[in-house]
Amino acid sequence: MLSLVTKLGSHARRSTTATTTAALLGWAIGGCAHPAAVPRCAETPAPTARYVDADGNTLERYDDLWRQLARFYGATQPGAIAVHFAPGGPSRFDAAQATVTLSLGALRGRSLRPVLAHESSHLFLAALTGGASTLEGFRFVDEGVASLLEHQVAADEAVWKVQALGGTAERLRAAPFGLAELQRWSAFFGDGGERSDYGAYDVGASFVLFVRAEHGDARLVELLRAIGATRSLDAASRQALGRPLAELEAAWLAYLRRVDLGAAGPVHVLELRPANDEHGAPTDLREITVTFDADMAPSLCLSTPCQEGVCHDHARWKTPRTLAIGVDHPLLPHHAYRLALGWQSCRLKSLAGGELPLTEWRFETR
Repeated sequence: MLSLVTKLGSHARRSTTATTTAALLGWAIGGCAHPAAVPRCAETPAPTARYVDADGNTLERYDDLWRQLARFYGATQPGAIAVHFAPGGPSRFDAAQATVTLSLGALRGRSLRPVLAHESSHLFLAALTGGASTLEGFRFVDEGVASLLEHQVAADEAVWKVQALGGTAERLRAAPFGLAELQRWSAFFGDGGERSDYGAYDVGASFVLFVRAEHGDARLVELLRAIGATRSLDAASRQALGRPLAELEAAWLAYLRRVDLGAAGPVHVLELRPANDEHGAPTDLREITVTFDADMAPSLCLSTPCQEGVCHDHARWKTPRTLAIGVDHPLLPHHAYRLALGWQSCRLKSLAGGELPLTEWRFETR
């Protein structure tokens, strides 16, 4: 998610860019000519080794991720990607060194493969654009495409799309923005530290989803390729989509304003599994779930007894209306569990902005 420096905090993902390395990226990531001489990398066959570890050993178990990314990006691909791990901090990528670093702390409770696909996407796009995608003005597109491919790998694209578009549409109605704000990515998103706005990833993704909806994947990739050739979003839009940027921006914002957020009434719980006040819940549950009566915003406000085997770190949206909390180990027998959906200063909300009242969830195991 983040180039050279920082990325991926909470709700997936994320990134700032060390732009001083931009001149290196066009040739360092895949044997391409310097971008001053050639505006984008030449198309090259896929390397024999796709992923390697820090010691250079091949990681064939991730080859299917590479193939999925290659189906989207086409023949222009980076050289072999070295996968490193760090105990904490954000996950990040370094296009100049063709490496991705995955944060074990940020991965807790999350699948490694979608995160690896996200970080790898940055290197594929840097290869396609000769490094232009790492520049400030194109970072929102870079993160938007990486988020899309991450969720395709996670097989939850439909759920994510509803949440990303709904959250962005709600944000637009609260405080209007346009492409000029997104192109100042370090201000719109932040520097990758604690105060960064990771919701900005969904805003970037909304632009990518709009281009796909209007023009399809092939033209989206041509837009990305044109960004590398022109280093101009307006020129790229005219070249790849036949539209000046002002027209494209207006159509994107209109697309967001058509997102149906529904009525902003209060949210209600339809079903809890195990049920509230249930006695004799199985100890071998792999997850517990709560289903609401509205499509929900992606943010999570949960109070859970992590030390007892049920933890918010393992929570995910299974569908737009169903929240699942994974259980890695058998639950304690004859034990009373207490969770809270929301707390005083943080409430679960629907995409329309309706709140779930503070809800206690109690059950007892066999």
